[in-house]
Amino acid sequence: MKRSKLQRGRAWNWTPLPIFVFLLIPETVQAADRITLRSLDSITDKSVKSFDEDGVRLDDGSLLGWHKIDRAKIANNQADFDLLLKELGEHLFRISERLAVGDYKDLLPHAEALYPRYKKRRSRTAYMVLQSLMWARLAAGDRERALEPYLRCYELLRARHASTKQLPGQRRLQLDPKTCMARELVPIWFDSDAARTAMPDVFQAIADMATPRPPGAYVYYAALALAAGDEKTAARFLLHLSKSEQPAIVELKDILTAQRQVVTGNHAAAISQLSSRLKDLSPAHKPLALYWLGMSKMMQAANGSREAGLLDLLRIPANHGEAHPVLAAAALFKTMNTLRESGDALGSVAVRNELLLRYGQTHFADQAKSQ
Repeated sequence: MKRSKLQRGRAWNWTPLPIFVFLLIPETVQAADRITLRSLDSITDKSVKSFDEDGVRLDDGSLLGWHKIDRAKIANNQADFDLLLKELGEHLFRISERLAVGDYKDLLPHAEALYPRYKKRRSRTAYMVLQSLMWARLAAGDRERALEPYLRCYELLRARHASTKQLPGQRRLQLDPKTCMARELVPIWFDSDAARTAMPDVFQAIADMATPRPPGAYVYYAALALAAGDEKTAARFLLHLSKSEQPAIVELKDILTAQRQVVTGNHAAAISQLSSRLKDLSPAHKPLALYWLGMSKMMQAANGSREAGLLDLLRIPANHGEAHPVLAAAALFKTMNTLRESGDALGSVAVRNELLLRYGQTHFADQAKSQ
């Protein structure tokens, strides 16, 4: 039986259609990106639009952190993607995990490895690296080198490129956004060699800040310069604070001026200035004033001044130890050594025991253990 021309036309038109559709489907599927996360979940309904050190940008506008990615198959730039994932992914994952549990010492090598790449970037990932490095260096007793990443953290937060709430874990940076002073980074340093080494990087971090620069940056650098024995540089930076009317900065300027007098050997002037200001100082700065008051008295030649200085130092752990553990530990460590050098072995041991018991996690406790 012969078919009509219409039937033959319909048969000819119908046959290639499924083949055409079948050929299109595999091509679409093959072009899709597939990202496997460390959580073992997969992202298959989004494509990678771009990527850099700050993360992987997807076509829906979201940004995926490298620390969340285990592997991926993408349509474009696979080799560059794999290289960044290899260089950044594991380090960022370890930093994130250690921050979540508060293990700051163990994240140090990972933060150190990434810091050169992130210290001038402006992103959430950069903030995580900078903040982790500050805390890791503090945990390792490297307070001098903790200052540079802190100043860069402050600048990221001030420009609102990141937020402290975005970090893994419970710890949050406590700082005054107006002054740049951080509660956990009192402007005092104890290692002159480390202070001298840290000064160039800290200076560059301040130079990189947007103007007007916060007064706290000058406070920190002046204190670092005094610790390094660079009195002239400290004096120059203290001039930046001369017109400040912020109460916190005025108090710190006065304390640093007294510290400068201690460094230059003018102990009587330091004692006079600190003694007259002590009762009016805020609780946040009184322990720092007590430390330099005690140090200046101990360095003075007058009879009884050493004992008076030790009492001032011991007032720090007695009255301010919980809020200022670093200063309290430093005061106890100085007292311990002073008593030992003067032949008071029993007193020195008693102070050492208090240092280890109350501030066993501090760098000064580690130093006491090693003696």
